[in-house]
Amino acid sequence: MHILGPGRPAFLEFLRNLTPMVLLASIAFVTWAQLDFRVDLDNWKTTMVFWICFITAALSIAANMIGFLEKAVAFPLGLERGIRRLRFRGHSDPLLVGALFKMALRAKPAVVAEAVIAVVVIYGAMIASIMSASSVALTALKNGVR
Repeated sequence: MHILGPGRPAFLEFLRNLTPMVLLASIAFVTWAQLDFRVDLDNWKTTMVFWICFITAALSIAANMIGFLEKAVAFPLGLERGIRRLRFRGHSDPLLVGALFKMALRAKPAVVAEAVIAVVVIYGAMIASIMSASSVALTALKNGVR
């Protein structure tokens, strides 16, 4: 399995990056609970904190997922030239994941199994991170954090 071989540094980097994502998502959840959705400029600071944390968390989730797939699946299995070619053709990062699966299916069918395992790891970690962030936010709100 490449995650425990050449993909090990990418896997550990992916896991290391989960902590900041959980922290940002927790802050976004806590501030979201405090938002007043009326058109009012009194809570602009809370609204700004929410949007900054929410957008940063969403972007970090996407970047972490794409980076993990590229480093743990594509590069160790020799698909980096294909990814560079797709980027040169104008494919953006979200489209690279689908193109990566197509390339892997044609070039090396065993890669598909590795990619499926990587995606399961990614989604499992993301679900656990969101559950952890919401748990931290609920605990903070119950304890009266304002």
